[in-house]
Amino acid sequence: MARKHLQNKGGFTLVECMLAAVMLIVILSGIMTFRYYTVFSAEQAENQLLAARAACLLSEAWRGQKGGDVFDPTQQGFDADFQITTSGSSYSVGVGQTVLGSYDITMDGKSFTAHLFYRNVGSVDDLRTIQVVITWQDRRGVDQEYILPTLTQTEA
Repeated sequence: MARKHLQNKGGFTLVECMLAAVMLIVILSGIMTFRYYTVFSAEQAENQLLAARAACLLSEAWRGQKGGDVFDPTQQGFDADFQITTSGSSYSVGVGQTVLGSYDITMDGKSFTAHLFYRNVGSVDDLRTIQVVITWQDRRGVDQEYILPTLTQTEA
């Protein structure tokens, strides 16, 4: 009887399998981390865009009333996606600035706080700097803020 010669078939050693598994874990964890930070960055950008939209809406409504001392954004009749109520929170402002008020805003299911204040420009008659500061907390609980300063001419 002839003996069949067994051919040496190629295979993987345990070390090669472990090395492949480690490489796969490193690659997958890198992909998952990248995905997490991509989603987090997109959420931050969306929040900043919503804050900018809120600041623009409030600033334009206030400018439409000539930067008045008695502007109340809760009485402006914004659309249903932009809900605004008076807030009890405070915001520290610089010297010479007058606080108009603080307001809680809900847009697209996200909560923001708006702080409105102004300062008269002393060198030019009937000119006022109005500022809208929008604050919110991101997913990590870190306070974020968006500031929109605008000039407006007040009524003489």
